[in-house]
Amino acid sequence: MATAEVFEGEVVDTELSSGRLAASGQTLQQVKTNYTTAISVQKPREIAAVCRSLLEEAKLGGEAFYYGWGAGKNRIEGASVDLATAAARCFGNCAVDVLPIQETESAWVITAVFIDLETGCTSSRQFRQSKKATIHGKHDAERKDDMRFQIGQSKAIRNVILNALPKWLTNQAMDVAKQGVREKIESYVKSKGLPAAVDLVIGGLAKHGVTESHVFDKCEVPKREALTVDHIVVLRGDLSALDSRQEYATNLFPSMKESSSGGKVQTSELDAQLQKGKAGKTEPVPEVDTEKMAEIHQAIESTDAEELQNLYDFYVGPNSPLKQEQIDQVSQWCAEQREKLEAK
Repeated sequence: MATAEVFEGEVVDTELSSGRLAASGQTLQQVKTNYTTAISVQKPREIAAVCRSLLEEAKLGGEAFYYGWGAGKNRIEGASVDLATAAARCFGNCAVDVLPIQETESAWVITAVFIDLETGCTSSRQFRQSKKATIHGKHDAERKDDMRFQIGQSKAIRNVILNALPKWLTNQAMDVAKQGVREKIESYVKSKGLPAAVDLVIGGLAKHGVTESHVFDKCEVPKREALTVDHIVVLRGDLSALDSRQEYATNLFPSMKESSSGGKVQTSELDAQLQKGKAGKTEPVPEVDTEKMAEIHQAIESTDAEELQNLYDFYVGPNSPLKQEQIDQVSQWCAEQREKLEAK
């Protein structure tokens, strides 16, 4: 009886004897890594079939498969966790696991692992989820912590899958998803008119604390009448990410960080103080010197698409350690690096 080791120290019975494999014209193959021992599978992966299946899902998935960060020329679009999990499912003969969480006073460090069971190839990615990230809505502190953790876990899983799978495959899926959304919007506009389509998406975003001015800043337009179908396609993806709690509104609409009421720093700790009438002074943003900014720039210029997203989340997100002008600079560097990666 042949056996395959799955993770070190554990043995799983494959229920396939070497005689049965020989009779079928196959041979037992084993490729050992730190995480898995691969054997010949009953249904080998066919990339063409994987592509067909994923693109069919993307057509139906629509706005759930993408969203965008930043605004204007610094805007970056990427695949959602829904697209990533669909891609892994269609890719087949693989597994995604999350290792034990590392917890610090200010963050959770989540390590996700992608395992290709067919080849034994393994990839891992870490994601740092801040415990102070802004969560909108009338939730108690414990519920907000749960939501922050789930967002971090989703991002860790998304990042490791997108890092492991072919970029051309996930890029095609995102393009097909956007095209499907465009067709739906164009049909709606033909029936109800463009203003109705704009009202629908702005009304949905408002439930997450996103105002019209935040939308206009992101799309670089002065008023509603200037919004186009292209804008609505992107905004629908953003709304889906917010509805499914995959992303923070302040990441998708950067001007929200600048227009927080009365300059209030939006953290769960300070919100609790305000509710008790004990609001205190916020600590100033620590100085980041020129040498550190140069290191950040070098890291951005030498990274891949998934790590670029991690850097963007950390330095441009709601808990960025940088001043606003430095945040703007890092956002621009990320946009330039994204263009370079897409041009390759």
